[in-house]
Amino acid sequence: MISLIEKYFGFVLILFLALAVIWPEPGIKMQSLLPVILVIILTLTFLKVDIPQVVKHASKPGLMVYIAAVFMIMLPLLVFLLFYRFDYTLAVGLMLLACVPPGVASPAFTDIFGGNTALSLSMTIVLYFIAPISIPLLFYYTISSSIQLDLLSLAKLLFILIAVPVALSQGIKYFCAAYIDKSIRYLSGINIILIASLGYIGFSPHSHIIQSDLSLFLYIVFWLFLMFLMFFMVGVLMMWRSNRGNKIAVSVSKTYMNNALAIVIASQYFDSHIVLITVLSSIPWNFTPGIFRKLTVNLIN
Repeated sequence: MISLIEKYFGFVLILFLALAVIWPEPGIKMQSLLPVILVIILTLTFLKVDIPQVVKHASKPGLMVYIAAVFMIMLPLLVFLLFYRFDYTLAVGLMLLACVPPGVASPAFTDIFGGNTALSLSMTIVLYFIAPISIPLLFYYTISSSIQLDLLSLAKLLFILIAVPVALSQGIKYFCAAYIDKSIRYLSGINIILIASLGYIGFSPHSHIIQSDLSLFLYIVFWLFLMFLMFFMVGVLMMWRSNRGNKIAVSVSKTYMNNALAIVIASQYFDSHIVLITVLSSIPWNFTPGIFRKLTVNLIN
């Protein structure tokens, strides 16, 4: 069963989104569970990570600073500036997706695409520690005058959502190492179900938009697909002088952001339209890996 879930993970995620449209009532009642589920997802992810080794692997601080500046500041600002004049809400939603760190699946995607998994993993961990500072600062300098946002509360939430899973995972690994070694092969499948559940809960209160305003749904999804394509190409261009493995690692890590974290932030601090944008990002997130994998084979060398 676990192997089938991993093999057809895209179908599983889409199935849960469809369930939110058909039967949203349970998801609406479970909104308070969003942060809890995200903590569990990140804890299970970090169980696979040797944090000291990842930090040791990040031996090129110049490269990490460059990647962090582009990923967490420059690209989110670019997205915001491109859209804010003709659709402010869309600009804020896309910027939120652009400024969160890479998704928990990005190292796995990097491996599938034939990229440098160690670099992807190092980027992911480093950017998670930067996020509690960079995300509130980014929103302070872009939208604080137009949207009332408790930036200190946001910073605290991000710190909790990242620090707690890291601490829990390392504690579990220390005290239950033998058990973790036996169950490690099940973690990816469990995480897929949890990520799908997060999408279901996050989307349920807004699922009516597909039936009541199909044009808005298609409008948002169209721009999301374009943003994913832009991130994929920018990731390649960032490393144009590097080898193929590094190009793929950076490109994949930027494209497949942690939209689960964006959903939680949007649910806690923004209105339903921005939540909808973050939730609908699950559609290109699930549909594009096969397409982009072919692009890496044909275009990246």
